Amino acid sequence: MKSTKLSNKKKMSISISSYIYDLLEDETRAKTANKSQIVESALRSMFKSKLEDDAKKLSKIKFDDLPSEDDWLAIQNETL
Repeated sequence: MKSTKLSNKKKMSISISSYIYDLLEDETRAKTANKSQIVESALRSMFKSKLEDDAKKLSKIKFDDLPSEDDWLAIQNETL
């Protein structure tokens, strides 16, 4: 029976520089974690940071073509 922890994982093959590989090896020994765990953690952190940056950018967008709050109330009252 497969472990449920592994069943939702996918394998991939990547090429990285020797320098980065050596750093990953050092980190693996220092943290007693495997390479996959370290890489996944780093990618999660990167994607979380990107999501936060994207959310900040989206929050600054101004939508001038949307009705005001008063306009929405008038539209809702007209449909009732």
